[in-house]
Amino acid sequence: MGLLRPAARVLDAWGALLLGVAVVLGVMILLATPGPWREVVGAPPADAPEAAPRDVAVFVRGGAEGDDCTAAVWLHVEHEQPSLTAVVVPVQTQVAVPKAGFDRLCRVVRLFGPEQATAALGEALGVSFAGSVSLSAEGLSAAVPTMFPSGDSQRERRQRRAALRAWAGRGDAATVARRQTDQLAEALPRVPLESLSVVAVANYALGSELAESDLDLQQLTALARSAREVRAYAVAVRALPVVRETRGEGVFWRPREGAADRLADCLRLGLRPPRTAVAVTTVERTGGVVVALPAGLGAMAAAEFTEGLRSAVAETAGPGIDVTTARYGWDGSADSLAAIVTVSQPLAVVLVSETRGAGTAYEDAGTTAEGRAATFDCAERLERLHQPAVVVDPVADVPEGDELEATDELERTGLPVVSVRVPGGGAATVASTVPSAADTASAATGTGVTPAGVAADWSEAGAAAAAAAVRACWPAVLAPGLPGTSRGVTFAERRTVEVAVLEGDGAAADLVWLAVCGYMPEAADGDWAPEAGVVRVAHHPGLRRLAVAVAGDLGVTDALVVEDADAPSPVTVVP
Repeated sequence: MGLLRPAARVLDAWGALLLGVAVVLGVMILLATPGPWREVVGAPPADAPEAAPRDVAVFVRGGAEGDDCTAAVWLHVEHEQPSLTAVVVPVQTQVAVPKAGFDRLCRVVRLFGPEQATAALGEALGVSFAGSVSLSAEGLSAAVPTMFPSGDSQRERRQRRAALRAWAGRGDAATVARRQTDQLAEALPRVPLESLSVVAVANYALGSELAESDLDLQQLTALARSAREVRAYAVAVRALPVVRETRGEGVFWRPREGAADRLADCLRLGLRPPRTAVAVTTVERTGGVVVALPAGLGAMAAAEFTEGLRSAVAETAGPGIDVTTARYGWDGSADSLAAIVTVSQPLAVVLVSETRGAGTAYEDAGTTAEGRAATFDCAERLERLHQPAVVVDPVADVPEGDELEATDELERTGLPVVSVRVPGGGAATVASTVPSAADTASAATGTGVTPAGVAADWSEAGAAAAAAAVRACWPAVLAPGLPGTSRGVTFAERRTVEVAVLEGDGAAADLVWLAVCGYMPEAADGDWAPEAGVVRVAHHPGLRRLAVAVAGDLGVTDALVVEDADAPSPVTVVP
């Protein structure tokens, strides 16, 4: 990302203006960096893009840690009939991280950077963002004073402090989002875009490096030309309508279906978006866990898998979490599953794909293009519904010790994928009749399938699927006792932890289990050898929180977690 340098002091030309904190940086970049080429560097380049970008994500990193995202704004610019719309997005909104489930937008910005956060936000809103702008905590401190007159009365000082608190994310999340929207709605229309001197503003961009952006000069030039034509009556500020779902200690924010779509459609069509009376709606999430099983899976295998999953969920979540089953794999079954999810509002969906492997029956029934397409369609529908889910990839006839890798088709679903060993020898059978929607109530009864003997117990596969699901989907409810949950280590953050497992007895089992829990572990060798029986997990300085989460996932007490700067990996597991 290229660094852009806005003014580090109050701009004397702008000092009396009320500038929206999240957009003041965006406006400065749109107007200061490229400018009309004739005023700054001469004629415009010959290959200037014909279609100017319309949508930009603006992130404010105003938290105490310096990299915490405390505000997000979707900035939309219309070019044909110049207008500017700023949509405040609550940073608690859950967005889908590829292969890592849903996580809060603010955490995605911190863990993966503004570029991936912009892509995830675009997927959630159905918007194609051209890029992003990110304002640092220092930039926030420099920008806030420009929102208010330069007076020093008690009221004006109080206003500045309240603005800093709001844009720094202090306070109740819903209240913060409303305050950010209100302040932006008051400030942004008062910016006289048409009167700003590009040369003068460019000269101010010589301060410290307070911001970064991945927009290129051509994109910025096209945006600047349109922004300078925007008049106050063509400026709108809106709040993204969201639903705040709660269950015990768990909270899940998602765009409000219908209202968010109407907002996106209006902006896409160049219309002024409607106002929303209530930006945040709180509802209770009452569902449990839904296991979606393929039509070709035998009844005994389905029953054992479901029972193993049910027992594992009960161990981490305690009583009161219902586990129900559904079948899919025929025309219209994706719609049927979506209807079940919409009505029951489950905490998690475990989507089991067709079994694949070397057995003849599996080759015929489990690796067909239709089976893969059905799983992909269901996964796509779940993500559109903002439904937390994991995909289970059963693999048959795999020798013990061989590494399991998910198929490219399942990886492309974007959901967390868990590959598990299952019995081989053609134990699964194809459904003798196509199930109907009414037959999807319970897999354990074997409705619509021919029972088949199972060579081994599928319950371990169900337990592995549960381990992934309770960490990726509503862990505050499904796995409240795990150290990773109490320390706020999400499934997505587990994907970022550099974990290595030393060679030795039990190393293969640790590698498999850590992968199920969401990590991306690697095997390690070398001369480093801790004292036997004293160290189970070693970590580099400053990483104890993550190391304790790893230990908790392995069922290891904190006493066996030690700091060691010489460990071969940031977090090292000793088998």
